[in-house]
Amino acid sequence: MRPELDDFWSKLGATISVLIISTILTACDQEQPQSQSPHKKTYSANCASPLKNWGTEKDGLGHMSIVLSVFLMTDGTAVWNKFAVSNRKLSELMTEAGALQPMPRIVLQVSPSTKCERVDEVRTIMNSAALCNTSPSHCSEGWNPKEWPLTGGP
Repeated sequence: MRPELDDFWSKLGATISVLIISTILTACDQEQPQSQSPHKKTYSANCASPLKNWGTEKDGLGHMSIVLSVFLMTDGTAVWNKFAVSNRKLSELMTEAGALQPMPRIVLQVSPSTKCERVDEVRTIMNSAALCNTSPSHCSEGWNPKEWPLTGGP
């Protein structure tokens, strides 16, 4: 082979190697995609499993159960009886509900795009109430409990 061609191929190989290495380094330097960031994880994609001691749709509802819903909106707002409530008020309402006879079933209904951090925060608040720690628990999670199967009764 001619020396000019050897020199050409050698330089071309070195250039390609530099391009490949710089591409790899640039890709490694980029930010994580939003779906991977812990602050961007959403309910439907990353944290839709309720707490282990809570009920779900598959468990159904007692045919005489009183059901109270807590809605968790996309922006993280907790809604009880159609009113937005603070974390402190939610905790107070959970305590009051636990004193009712018969004890109601509290169902957390979460918007699919709510951030997991907020879902975990609300679950923790609710689970600190005594009625979520009975056996069976009076707390559940899922959507549209009016459509859940009824259990017990005639």
